[in-house]
Amino acid sequence: MHALDVMALAISEYEGSSMKDRNYRNNNPGNLRDSPMRLGKDEQGYCIFANFTTGYLALLRELRFKFSGKTSTRITSDSSLLDFFLVYAPSADGNYPMLYASFVADRLKLYGYAKAGVITKLKDIWNDSEALPWDSRLNSFLNL
Repeated sequence: MHALDVMALAISEYEGSSMKDRNYRNNNPGNLRDSPMRLGKDEQGYCIFANFTTGYLALLRELRFKFSGKTSTRITSDSSLLDFFLVYAPSADGNYPMLYASFVADRLKLYGYAKAGVITKLKDIWNDSEALPWDSRLNSFLNL
C-alpha cells in the first residue's frame, strides 16, 4: 500500500471509526476544515462531502499538497511527521499532536515504512516526484 494511503487510513482511524463519529457523519475521513471538494460545512466548521470516496480523495489531496509544500502552512517536505500533526491537528483544538504522529508512524511501520517515526521528514516517507496509483483518478476528478 502506498504511504499516503496508509497515512490517510491511519488518520481516518484516529479521527474515529464509528458511524457516530463526525468523520463518518460528514463523509470526511480526515475531519478536514477546508477543501475545494466539499459540499458545505457542519456547525463546528468541518467539511461535509457528497460521499466517503470524495472525502477520502480530499484527504489524499491535502496530504499530497502538504507533503510537497504546496499549501499556505509552514509544512514542507523537510518537515517532520510531528511538524505535520502540529499543524494538521493542533493542541489548541484539543488534539494531541505527539500521540497522533506516533499513531500514524506506527501504522506506517506496519505497512513496511520502517523509517517512519515522529521525527522522520515527510520527504523520507513520500516525495512528490513519486507517481501515485490514484493520480489519474484524482486529477480527472479535479479536472487537472
